[in-house]
Amino acid sequence: MTTKTQLPKFVQLRANRENDGHVEPAQHRGEVEFYSIYLGEPGDYRWVADFERPDEALDAVRFLAFGLGCSLDLSQFDEVLATPAK
Repeated sequence: MTTKTQLPKFVQLRANRENDGHVEPAQHRGEVEFYSIYLGEPGDYRWVADFERPDEALDAVRFLAFGLGCSLDLSQFDEVLATPAK
């Protein structure tokens, strides 16, 4: 019997920072320390990788979305990049 692996529906890119040893989404461009990729769907994302540069993270997220046939969730990434740098 063959089982079908459930593919993630979304690949998400977040702009993150570390706060007291915990990773949290950055609120402004000036707070961004690294960029993280997650797979899954809202409420159930799983961490995949971290990147220092946004262009490398964006390339990786697009590659994953294409390869897995899932949608891009750039909402948090775009929101942070649209904020003025501190």
